[in-house]
Amino acid sequence: MEENRSSEPDPCIFSNHKNLTNDGGRSTRCGKIGTRCDHYIDTHWYRTPDATIASVCPDLLHCGVTYPVWMNVTLDKSALINVGTLPKKAEGIVNRTGCMVTGLSPNECCPVNTTNTISVKNCSTFFVYYLERRIGCDEGYCFGSSVIQGQNLNGHIPSTLFEDSPAP
Repeated sequence: MEENRSSEPDPCIFSNHKNLTNDGGRSTRCGKIGTRCDHYIDTHWYRTPDATIASVCPDLLHCGVTYPVWMNVTLDKSALINVGTLPKKAEGIVNRTGCMVTGLSPNECCPVNTTNTISVKNCSTFFVYYLERRIGCDEGYCFGSSVIQGQNLNGHIPSTLFEDSPAP
């Protein structure tokens, strides 16, 4: 059953959400880096500076973890109806499906037994996400698509975060 969070305090107000560290290691273009574990985050509203949650299925061993979690914005849990993209401000709080990439089956980005609800609100200049604590370690939420200088799939320690240059 999906949660209705509309009666809770406004998560756009600074005191009602937490910042989720995003040093580029949560990027869909970042390989596994050490041990990131969203099992230890509190189930709460979060904001990440300068990044939105991944809405395209990342590869296994990306977003700084073994098992990346992304937000499927095109299909609901029944996979029968289109639910659009990130919400517009007027939509208030919406529920989307969070999916964990497991690598158990090629081309399966959203196995049914790995989904959870991610609530999202558009706060005009940023989005907030109601994220649940992950069940196991080495599972983590993906945000953004920036790259980290010197980082690759071998898990080099990040040094400098930079955004891609626009295509010529």
